Order: sequence, then C-alpha cells, then structure tokens
Amino acid sequence: MSGSDRFGIRARWVALTLLLPVFCLAQNFVFGPNIRVNDDPAGTCEHLLRSPGQRMIAARGETVYVTWLDNRNAGHAYFARSMDGGQSFEPNVRVDSSRNLGIWSPSLAMDDCGGTHVCWPDYRTTADSVYVCYTKSTDGGRHFSVPVPASAFSANNLAACIAVSRNGQYVYVARDTGYPFSLAEVILSRSTDGGRTFLHQETKVSDDSIRSAANPVVAVFDDTIVLVAWDNDLSLGYGIGVHFARSTDGGATFGPSILLNDTAGGDSLNIYYPSVGTDSVGRVYVVYYNGQYPQFGLRLAVSEDTGRTFLHERAIRFGGWPTSLCVLPDGQLFVAFGAGGTSDIGFTYSPNRGDTFLPWVSPVHGGGSFLTYPTVAANRAGQAFIAWEDSRNGGYADVYFAAGTMSAISERAEIGKTAAEFRVLSNPSRAPVRIVGPPGRSSPLQMQVFDLTGRLVKELSSQPTAGDMGVTSWDGMDAAGRAVQSGIYFVRIRASDGVRALKVHYIAD
Repeated sequence: MSGSDRFGIRARWVALTLLLPVFCLAQNFVFGPNIRVNDDPAGTCEHLLRSPGQRMIAARGETVYVTWLDNRNAGHAYFARSMDGGQSFEPNVRVDSSRNLGIWSPSLAMDDCGGTHVCWPDYRTTADSVYVCYTKSTDGGRHFSVPVPASAFSANNLAACIAVSRNGQYVYVARDTGYPFSLAEVILSRSTDGGRTFLHQETKVSDDSIRSAANPVVAVFDDTIVLVAWDNDLSLGYGIGVHFARSTDGGATFGPSILLNDTAGGDSLNIYYPSVGTDSVGRVYVVYYNGQYPQFGLRLAVSEDTGRTFLHERAIRFGGWPTSLCVLPDGQLFVAFGAGGTSDIGFTYSPNRGDTFLPWVSPVHGGGSFLTYPTVAANRAGQAFIAWEDSRNGGYADVYFAAGTMSAISERAEIGKTAAEFRVLSNPSRAPVRIVGPPGRSSPLQMQVFDLTGRLVKELSSQPTAGDMGVTSWDGMDAAGRAVQSGIYFVRIRASDGVRALKVHYIAD
C-alpha cells in the first residue's frame, strides 16, 4: 500500500471520529443489502462454504471474487465475480472438471498481477483416490485453466487451502491427510512456476508428535516465507489446540510446531478453526475460537518476528466458530465469525494490528435460521466483503454476500417513545422513500438524511401538516436537487423526547 493510501485511510478514520460527538452514536461498519451469489434457483440445492478459516472470497478495488462448493449436478467448484463492489454478480462459472464423485470445498487466492487461483480436494474415481486440484485465471475470472493435480494421492483429503506470492510465481497448497483421523498430518504442496506444475516432493508441516491435524490454513510473506496454522488433538483426543509452523525456504522445510493457545490439556478444551494472515512488515496474525468454559470467544495470536515467536494470546471478548481473517498491509484486521451458534454472522474490525476491536456487528438482513461459515475479504480502501451460507430460501443453503463500509453513524434508538416509533416503510427502497412515524403528532421534529461518512444530504420537512398520517417522504435528491447514487443512507429523526437514526438501503433508478 502506498503512503498516500495509508494516509487516506487514517485521515478518514480521524474525520469520522470527529463526527461522533455530533451524532452521539458509535462509529462502526455498516453493511448493505444481502445479495445472493449463486445464480441457480434459490433454495434448490446446497451451496457450501465449509472450509473454516480458508479464503473463499477475495477483493481488488471494486472487483470481488467468491468460490464455493455447489451441489447442482453433484458437487462442483463454482466461482462468481462482481465488478461493482458486490451490488451484483456475473453468471456463475464452474472451475473444476471432475466427472465422478465430485469435490470438497474450494479455496481462493489472488496475486498482485491479476491472477486468480483456486484449489480443491477432488474425488477422482473412488473414495480412496483423492487429489488436491488447482486451476488459475489470468483474465479476472472469465476463464480458468485446465485443472492440474496439486498434491500426491491421499486417502481422504478433507481440507485444502491456498496462498500465492505477490508476483504469482509461487503457489502453496496446505492440506490435511484425512482418514484415519488419529494419524492425520498437515502436508504442503508447492509450485515455483506460477501453478503450471507442482513439485513432486511434498513437505510435511506438522511435527511427528502431533496427530489428528485438521483445518490447515496458509499464508505467505515476502514470497517464500510460508506460514501454516491448523488445529488438532493435543494428546490422544484430550481436547483440541491450534498449532503453527513456519518455513523460510519456500516450503521445502518447516521449523518446529508452536502451540498458540496458552491453555493446554483438559477434557473441556475446545480450541479450533484458525485463520492466518500477515501484514507488509511481517507481523503474523492467527485468529481462532476458544470454546472452553467460561472463556468462550475469539482469540488472537500475534508474532512480531514473522512467526518465529508469538506473544501471549489476546482475548477478543466475543465471537463464535468458525472464523475468517483478512489482514491489510498496514495491519488493519477484518474478522468474520459465527454468532449465536448458527443463528447469525458476526463481523469485527481492528484498525491497530489487533490492539483493540470494534463492537461486533452483523452483515445479515432477513437471513434464515441457519447462517454459518462466513468468509471475509477487504480492499485497500478499507471496505469489507463477507460471504456466508444462508438458509433463508428453504432447507438448502445459498451463498449470500454483503459489503460493509465504515460509517460515522449507525442505526440506534435513543430514549423517547416518539423517535423509537419511526421506521422506513420499505427497505431496500426506491424514491420516494417513505418514513413512517406515529400519526397525529402535534409537535415539530427534525428529520435529516446523511450518507455513510456523516455528510448531511438533505433536510426533510420537520413540521406536522393538517391531517398528518405520520408519513414523510424523501425524493432521493440532495439539498441542491441532484439525484443521489444507490447506497446506504441514514434518516436521523430528532424529536422532543429522543433521537433515532434509520438505515436506508436506497436504490437509484
């Protein structure tokens, strides 16, 4: 990230903070409308993101990529692209060529030269013949290369995760060896020619003393420092812990495994589902879930020396499983996680390398009863993008998406009966946007429209009229009579007994 980019993000952070006293509301991310990514009929088959901690979403500017396991016509890897920041997605593209038993969940990575890379466990012939396959697009996801094996034969790969160097030359795929689970290990495959071929010799990542390895995740710093985390049984099934290992020679060898969680042992220990990332100066961040009573919540392990050693783990006082982490070059952290079991998706953000996190928010609007397996990405402008499994269309899960932007204001009702009774009649809404309040009001109130940055867009009528039915309209224009663009806006209502800010998903004609 350039110096001007970093200055812009920090300046925006300061500017938004200065607005807080004006609105008396907490600054946080606000997520827009939920968009269904899969383009087959809604709710007709499973669409799965079930690779905890792995990257199944990526973003560059306003271009967003999502990949998932799609059970239309058996299990296949599908991919979709949005060119408008996630407001809409282009037709889905199938990226695998499996003709038999299908695949398991894919993983996605981007390089800095326009390459889009996808890998997945592929059940080629029988349950005893599984390879990790790899494909690449060099035209922004419009076309993908013929898939090639990225691993040796394995009895049962359950998870595979991909990371790519900035120039796209080095491709790293971490996988577990699957069944029998008591002997499972983490293995790394690598390519040094941009994914055209993978080296025949794979590298064992986990120590000989560690078994039952699962859910590996991989990141890369400075092209050839490879960082892998995974969860596993600590000893003979007595709980689960998160381990980490590091290679400084492009994945040819790995150093000793490091236990990241500070608490070890105990039948009630449940610590799993890591997600890993690194910033531009080599700090390494690993987020994972601690399910041990009474310390439920997310944990963050940070290394200041590219994974040689880790500081004492930090508690993020909320969050559930599974986890997903995105790290920007300047150390901004974006974390998505399961919330309320499978009843919600959570998101939190740290602007300062994990020292503090904002209160968590949900990107979901009108979701189903089963919401899980979020995956998160962010662009260098600080926009957040989340995809997740959502059952809102019936028993089968679809892939849903939301884009989030930092806002100076958020939707919250303050004390006071009058302000609390207002609502937007239809949301999302086109002009005129109708704001409904208590009918027959006799006292004036202030009603204003703001954009996400806290800029005043327009003052609405604040005086009650004869025969008032409690409805006020916004015509989608600013104070100068110009049509505003589609996006998130807030209608702030200040009555004599309280204040409320209503979030509006406005759709311009």
